[in-house]
Amino acid sequence: MSAVPSELAFGRSTGSRDGGQARLSTPALVYLTGVALAAAVASAPFIARLQDEQHTIRLWVTFLLLSTATSLAQVLLVKTPRNQSYHATNVFLLPAILLLPPELVVLIAVVQHIPAWLKNRTAWYIESFNICNYILATLAACGSAQLVMRAEAVIGNADLRFALAGCTASLVLVGLNHDLLAPMLMLARGHSIKES
Repeated sequence: MSAVPSELAFGRSTGSRDGGQARLSTPALVYLTGVALAAAVASAPFIARLQDEQHTIRLWVTFLLLSTATSLAQVLLVKTPRNQSYHATNVFLLPAILLLPPELVVLIAVVQHIPAWLKNRTAWYIESFNICNYILATLAACGSAQLVMRAEAVIGNADLRFALAGCTASLVLVGLNHDLLAPMLMLARGHSIKES
């Protein structure tokens, strides 16, 4: 479980038309749009590869197991009174980042949020931001891990490279996730970057 929040959640306001959720401010909507555009641009080449690449059954089984585990971890979260939530999805995202190609990592970033979205009936912009945030963070972690894995000339031992790739992916995943989340919490809910 993460010691810091990695999801955006908004407080409830009774009587609103969007599933009981407060409305998104204009600056937060502009930020969401920017993050969504970045996620679309970053994931487009990998989504295109889903149709072209022939993945093995073993790879699809790995994807199915990790996406199911990630989705369950996403549903089983702890909510705080400060509009934040904590969950253990990174426990399953990191193996996905290390074992799967980027196009399947993008799919896991999307699939992990669908069961919780259906269960909690959160507003479209909340889960949209969370999905885009995770697309960017997992792709960046995947890219950083692959860079370390390809550094054979610098790190000759394959096991050491794999371990360093995992550490690098962990830092990038958590760091970028929170770096993208903190401004949204400030813009949408008025939490300072320090509070976030």
